[in-house]
Amino acid sequence: MSGSMYPAIDLGAGEKERGTMETLISTNISSVDIIIGKMFSVTSSAVFTAIFSLLGFAVPLIVIFLFYGDSIPENAFEIISAIVNPVAIIAMFGLLIPLSIFMGAFMLAISIYSKNPKEASLLLGNAVIIFFIPAYVPLINPGIELDLVGSLIPCYSFALHTNALIAGNTDWFLYGATLISNIIYCSIAIYVTYIMFDDEKIIFRN
Repeated sequence: MSGSMYPAIDLGAGEKERGTMETLISTNISSVDIIIGKMFSVTSSAVFTAIFSLLGFAVPLIVIFLFYGDSIPENAFEIISAIVNPVAIIAMFGLLIPLSIFMGAFMLAISIYSKNPKEASLLLGNAVIIFFIPAYVPLINPGIELDLVGSLIPCYSFALHTNALIAGNTDWFLYGATLISNIIYCSIAIYVTYIMFDDEKIIFRN
C-alpha cells in the first residue's frame, strides 16, 4: 500500500489541484483509457515496491544458502530452504498481484473523490490503518489458522498464506478461494474507480 499511496494521490487529487484533470478530460481519450493508464501507474508502483521488498528479504537468504550452506545449522537450513522455495515465491506473487491491483484501484478511487491532496492523504492514511489491522492479526496471534471466511479477507488472508507457504503446509483450496476473491475485489474496485472518474460531480467536487 505504501508503494501505491503517493502515486494515487498525485494522479487523482494532485491533478485536481494542478488543474490538469480538466485538460485530460477534455481530450479525445476515453475515460476507460485514462483509468487504465492511471491504474497501471499506481499498480505497477505497488507491485514493484512489493517485489523489491521481497527481493531484499530473499536475496540475502539465497546468498547464505548458496555460499554458506555447509555451516548453517540444520534447523536454520530447513527454514531458509522453505523461504527460497520457488513454488512458495511464485504462489506469493500469485496473491500479491491481484491484491496490489485492488489496493491501487481503491486508493485511486479515494484520491479521485478527494478535493485536494491533503484530504486524500487524510482519507488514505485512515484506510491504510484499516487494512493494516487484519495483516497484523497473525503477528499478534501466531497460532491462528486460516479458514474459509478468513481466506476472503484481504491482507489478513495474504499474511496467513505467506506463513503457510513458508511453513510448507498450504491449503490449496483456501489459496484458490483467496485468489478468486482478490480477483473479484480488484474487479469491483476498478469498476467503482471508473464510475467515479466518469462522474463530473465527483471530478469537479469542491
